[in-house]
Amino acid sequence: MRGEAEATDFGVAGGSATVNRSGGSAGFGAMLGGSRESLFSAETRASASIVLRLLDSAGTVIWAHIQDSPGGKIKAAIPDAVDCAVKQLVRDVERNATTSPAK
Repeated sequence: MRGEAEATDFGVAGGSATVNRSGGSAGFGAMLGGSRESLFSAETRASASIVLRLLDSAGTVIWAHIQDSPGGKIKAAIPDAVDCAVKQLVRDVERNATTSPAK
């Protein structure tokens, strides 16, 4: 969230007084000028940690990955962590496919 504000103030005041019989007078004048500027910014961040495990039919873990994400301006923490973890799974599968002997 972000907010900005600007303001400019100007004011003028004047007056006079007169005294009878003895004579006399008085007067005053005043001028005011000012400006203000303010900026407000607040940001809420969430972080996420996910754990992915692939199991074989016997229930043995054959692949595991932990992914943390602080989130970002475009993608929230959970979708970012899932996206990164799935990309890591694809990289590991591709690497394993190229390094394993052909059957």
